Amino acid sequence: MEPTEDTLQLIRSGAPPIRFKGHLLFMFTSHAPGGTLWYELALFEKASGGYVAQIIFFSKRSGEKDIHHVSVARTLDEAAAFFEGHDVRLDIPTEHVPADDTLPVATRVVQATALAQRLDEAQREYGHAVMKALTELTALMDA
Repeated sequence: MEPTEDTLQLIRSGAPPIRFKGHLLFMFTSHAPGGTLWYELALFEKASGGYVAQIIFFSKRSGEKDIHHVSVARTLDEAAAFFEGHDVRLDIPTEHVPADDTLPVATRVVQATALAQRLDEAQREYGHAVMKALTELTALMDA
């Protein structure tokens, strides 16, 4: 049975939404109870051919916004490259870490440590989701 083609609209941070006809091939999340951030990765097949890959960063922290990354890919290999090449440092805001040389060294060390821990958490969460997505992509390529 062929999947139903719907008109889909995906939000893109810093860009207009993208609209296309197609259907969802897969969606994976790293969300776990109690987590302060997580990722959702999705892959859509376009009715006109090709794919749309989506990475969404979710944060429960005050002042942090969800971030939506979207890429149009001609092939599954291009979609895999988009997922594999994502840099989680793009998702963690650093503007609340002032580059103020007048702050005591201990304060700057605490801020840098907190940022490093947040980046580690993001990398771990993204790793969980991307591993599932790449496994599914491999299965689609082999089908």
